[in-house]
Amino acid sequence: MASAPFNHDVIVIGAGPAGCSAASWAAQSGLRVAVVDRAAGACATLRPLTFETDSVLGMPGLSLSSLAQRIEGHVVCLAGIDWFWQHDVNRLERTPGRWHVHAGQREPLHAPVLIVATGVRPRRPQRYFGDGPSPVMDAIGLTSRREGLAPGKVLLLGGGDNAVENALYLAKRQHAVTVWSRSPWNAQPGLLGAMLAHPGIERRVAVQLPASLQPLPDSRIEAVSSSHGREVFDAVAVLFGYEPTPEPWHWVAAALGLNRSRVPSLDWPQHGVLVAGDASGRWPPCVQTAMADGVLAARQALALFEPGVVRSTAGESPQLIEGNLT
Repeated sequence: MASAPFNHDVIVIGAGPAGCSAASWAAQSGLRVAVVDRAAGACATLRPLTFETDSVLGMPGLSLSSLAQRIEGHVVCLAGIDWFWQHDVNRLERTPGRWHVHAGQREPLHAPVLIVATGVRPRRPQRYFGDGPSPVMDAIGLTSRREGLAPGKVLLLGGGDNAVENALYLAKRQHAVTVWSRSPWNAQPGLLGAMLAHPGIERRVAVQLPASLQPLPDSRIEAVSSSHGREVFDAVAVLFGYEPTPEPWHWVAAALGLNRSRVPSLDWPQHGVLVAGDASGRWPPCVQTAMADGVLAARQALALFEPGVVRSTAGESPQLIEGNLT
């Protein structure tokens, strides 16, 4: 069944590692791709992360900031991708066989297939962060600021990899670190073993967390708990993991006439909606898994079109497989 003309074959919302990976694979497979992102360039969340890391296989000692520059330098040169920077998506519409993406002040973008690659955000419990700006750091705030923190007394709430790795990082830089977990430790054995062996880290495990974190006039933070009373720290970070950014699921659910949702539905592919990277919740947040998941989403998008049909220089749209999209 021949499709009606579309502006693009696939629209990718989000230009992080997953979105760039999905766009690259889809474009090189012959699909016409649009990428929409609120930032001014690719992989914006990685840009502040200038410290060296060995977390990306094959790139020892490379900062995630440098990796972001490499990714952007590669993908923006690929044919078949149109980039819409600094376009904040505010609404999606769905008509038979077609998605309409409203972003910024421009005319809507149109495509039969939508890939949501909007990533995740740190969990920020209101009792610790309130409703406005807070001196308490979340995972992204701590990672971007930890190099510049003056040595002092630091409290980390959480018992997973993020809390343990940051405890080791800060302790090696002469901070007095307290790691406080309400549950048993849930970190990689290697990281956990190193933390348990470090004499400069105070560990509180399976202990009720502070009831509140209150900023003081001197920029320090007071933690109040039933187990340790009132304590004052120079810096506090709450590291309770991540959750998918909820807005895309609300947009999609509204466009499909469903109840507002915070997670993708298993039947969304039949409506031409695919999810890539950390937003899918399939893997722990990670650059490598996000990029791999982007490839998976692009391959799923390609499968929604007739086999063997590629992007035409005449601008003809590939054929949709009848019955795959509703």
